[in-house]
Amino acid sequence: MNNTQLIYEIDSLMNDFTKNKSRITSLVRGLKIDTNLANAILYSGPPMHREHRFELFLILLDECCNLKYDYKLAYDIFREAYMMTDNIYSQIQRSNTLFDIANYITMLRSNINIESAMQLHELNFYNSLNDNITIYRGLSNAEKDSNKLGISWTIDSKRAEKYVFYTKNNVAGTYGWIASTTLPKNNILTIFGIKGQDCEIIVQPSFQNVQFKQYP
Repeated sequence: MNNTQLIYEIDSLMNDFTKNKSRITSLVRGLKIDTNLANAILYSGPPMHREHRFELFLILLDECCNLKYDYKLAYDIFREAYMMTDNIYSQIQRSNTLFDIANYITMLRSNINIESAMQLHELNFYNSLNDNITIYRGLSNAEKDSNKLGISWTIDSKRAEKYVFYTKNNVAGTYGWIASTTLPKNNILTIFGIKGQDCEIIVQPSFQNVQFKQYP
């Protein structure tokens, strides 16, 4: 089966991903993949479909023969899947593999120069930051109580407020929290999605001196 046929078949299966997940897995098993083919797979299915992209990445990571050791390629594919999907943690829970997203990014950082893997505008933004920065995360009461903070933060407290009741995360309750902490810039694992003077800062979720402010 050539790549065109492969994408055509996966595209036809994405209308019922849950039912066809094992078939999709078998189609990519042992495949040697590149960025173009990976992105074509990630973007298969109905237009604007986002709810299974990270699950597709996890399938590729488990089944494609070169993603276990080609860390730069894995970073590029991970980056695309992470930025262009919804409710990642639910997708991880639905997957057939044990996957710790923070440990995975830490592993990637230990095997490649993350700064060199950033896109130019991301690297320029990173270089413009002070040596110590304050970052913020909007979170539900349940996340705060879990003592397991997520990896996506921002330097804009107002942007963090938008994620306290992020509907795609099925947040329950009438109030949440804005977490903040200050850390050295070199503790940042990577930066995604520059928008003006804002971005999504990915960090290892093990901090000292996290402050919490109830919102609203």
